[in-house]
Amino acid sequence: MAGDSAPGHRQADEAPGDAFAFDAGQGLSEHTVPFDALVCVCDGEAEIIIDGAAHNVSNGNAIIMPANHPHAVNAKQRFKMLLVMIRK
Repeated sequence: MAGDSAPGHRQADEAPGDAFAFDAGQGLSEHTVPFDALVCVCDGEAEIIIDGAAHNVSNGNAIIMPANHPHAVNAKQRFKMLLVMIRK
């Protein structure tokens, strides 16, 4: 049928996560989202700022950015992360 997708496949607007890659000095400017977000660091180092507090993260670390709290990401070196939105 039209609109069907493979079992277990989510439509783009339903996808809970994304992979990001940044060069040193790149990042995401401060913003908020209505869901908790889990960051899993795959490679490199970055500073993640949540509510004005800096958190240094590196390969293998994970951090939760709470819903509706301002946060930003600044890559200290080449940096890769998996971002998973936790929709309640």
